[in-house]
Amino acid sequence: MKPLRIPKAHWRSRWLVLESWNRLHRIAKIEWEQEEGDMIVGHGIACCGAKGRFSMPGVFSRMGLARCKHCCRIAGVPEGEGAPENKGIAEGS
Repeated sequence: MKPLRIPKAHWRSRWLVLESWNRLHRIAKIEWEQEEGDMIVGHGIACCGAKGRFSMPGVFSRMGLARCKHCCRIAGVPEGEGAPENKGIAEGS
């Protein structure tokens, strides 16, 4: 699945974790559980096909947790750790 277009102002909402917190996934579709416009938690599907309740990880997980290899390939980013934006990596590069 293609990555969901999420505004630059909400880049932290692009790479989320499932309840297992074992890796970051790039979101393809999501229904946000919004409170005052927050994009923090919701039920969705990742680019790799993983489904469930996703949430925004904390800063340390967002910087050091492994990214899903399949989501990386689909989003056009190198495999690695942390949200690409934290590493200065643009999607599709």
